[in-house]
Amino acid sequence: MSQIIEPKPPKASLRDLINLTFQVSAIMELADQSDTEFAILADRFDLDTYIKFLELNAGLSLSEDVHSQIQKDSLPFMAEILKLKLKFNIPRPYIIAEEVGIQINPIYKQSISGHGPSYPSGHSALSRFVANKISSLTHLTEDQYLELYRLADKIAVSRIHLGVHSLQDIQEGKRLADAWMDNQKSKSSL
Repeated sequence: MSQIIEPKPPKASLRDLINLTFQVSAIMELADQSDTEFAILADRFDLDTYIKFLELNAGLSLSEDVHSQIQKDSLPFMAEILKLKLKFNIPRPYIIAEEVGIQINPIYKQSISGHGPSYPSGHSALSRFVANKISSLTHLTEDQYLELYRLADKIAVSRIHLGVHSLQDIQEGKRLADAWMDNQKSKSSL
């Protein structure tokens, strides 16, 4: 892993995955209709939509240069996230639920992106990456900064509401985005 620190190996025993799936099921039960509607919407976000969603909802106006820089910088980061998904090959919570008989909200069937390995969460990683890039490339008020990261976290949690990720998936996605950013800052200060 050249650009980011080494990933934390996921909890991957069957017992761990069952426990994580029970957590997902419990969190899904706590989600209200607006949470699940947002989860379905965020499931369809691409990079451009992430940027625009965070920009508009945090009250920002980003230049085309900032948009272009985020798009360019995200490619190697997301390539690394995909490599990790394939390396660890952790099944989605809804798959574990089906295999061991845990009741889970069938909303996951509406996901268009929640297929294949789950760890780390790509949506969580990308939303945090975009928030990190926006905060590094623009001047933000404290309120804008807080709203930007609240929205990135909302996208991350929506993946649990949809039943396609566990807490460990979204936490690692966020951690890797932060580590990538720290690595970039270290390189630029040399």
